[in-house]
Amino acid sequence: MRYWHIVRHSFGTHAALFGVNPWRLQTWMCHKRIDETMLYVHVAEAHARELPECIQQAALSEVDPDRRVLKMLGARGSHVAAAAGSNNNTGEMSAA
Repeated sequence: MRYWHIVRHSFGTHAALFGVNPWRLQTWMCHKRIDETMLYVHVAEAHARELPECIQQAALSEVDPDRRVLKMLGARGSHVAAAAGSNNNTGEMSAA
């Protein structure tokens, strides 16, 4: 059960990082009060950083805001895999 709770928090934080409207995010997260959702927005603002190119490209290919965020979330995994692959090419060992 704890795993799903972590996935839920990860989704909310990344959606906020990718610019989802807080009211829309509130609906997605099934929060009753906006202040619950704003916790994700504040965490995202505190840890804001430039989005990797693959995530930006995923965003450009979709007009619908809901689908855009889902594509960005999906592209997030390809960014991590590419980074892991580049570390292995330099002779570094990756943690399994």
